[in-house]
Amino acid sequence: MKNWSISRKENCLKEGNFYVGVDLGQKHDPSVIIVVRKDADYGLHVVHKRVFPLGTPYSEVLGYLNLLNKSLNKVHRILIDQTGVGEVFVEDAQKSGLKNAEGVNLSLTRKQEIMTCLKQVMEKKRLHLPFDRELINEMNIERYEVMKTGHYRFSHPSGTHDDRLWALALAVYTSRPEVPEYHPVVLTGYIIKPRISIANLGLEKKTWLRDPLYNQTARLCMACGVRRPLDMVVCPKCGAHS
Repeated sequence: MKNWSISRKENCLKEGNFYVGVDLGQKHDPSVIIVVRKDADYGLHVVHKRVFPLGTPYSEVLGYLNLLNKSLNKVHRILIDQTGVGEVFVEDAQKSGLKNAEGVNLSLTRKQEIMTCLKQVMEKKRLHLPFDRELINEMNIERYEVMKTGHYRFSHPSGTHDDRLWALALAVYTSRPEVPEYHPVVLTGYIIKPRISIANLGLEKKTWLRDPLYNQTARLCMACGVRRPLDMVVCPKCGAHS
C-alpha cells in the first residue's frame, strides 16, 4: 500500500483550489482519501492519496481530514461516500469544523453520473495522474453491466478493490462548477408610473398619446421612447419592433 502526499511532489504546492473525495471502507475494504487540485485551465491534478489500513477507526479518518483541510490553502468541497455508514460520519465531520463536507449515497443512478463525469474528464485529457500501480489497476479492472432499467451496475472481480477508484471519482465529481439554484421570487408593491413629457419626445399631442399603464391605448417604444398606437407594430421613428 503506497501513500503519497503534496509535500513530496515538487510541482504540487499547498496553494490552489482543492477538492477531496472520501471512500469509507467497510470490514474488508480500506478507507481512501484522494485530493485533486483544479487549475485555471480546468485541469485536474491528483496531488494526494491516503489509504488507511483495514480496521482503521473512522475517528482517525476524520482527524486526518481535519489536518488535511487545515494544511491546504483552499479546500472547496469534501465529498464523502456515506452509502454504508449512513449520515453519522458526515454529521460528525461537519460538527468537527468541516463545513465544506457533504455526503452522497451511491445509488445506481448516482454511480453512473459520477463515473460518467470521470470518463468525460479523462476523455478531454483534463485529468493528470501520477504513476500509481494500485490506482491504475483498479481503473482497469472495474466492470459494468447494463440493467433492464437502462442503468449501469459497477463491480470489481472477487479479491480486488475499487476504493481508490471511487475516491478519485468523488474528488473529480465534486470539482465540477457549481450550478446556481433558481429561486422564484414573487414581486409585490406599487407600480411606479413613468413620467414622460410629450414635449421631451418631440411629438405633438394627439388623442391616442395616453399613459399605457392606465388604459393601454398606446405602446411605448423601448428603443427610442416614442409612443404609438397599439395596432402599430413598427415604431414610426426608429423602425424597431419593441
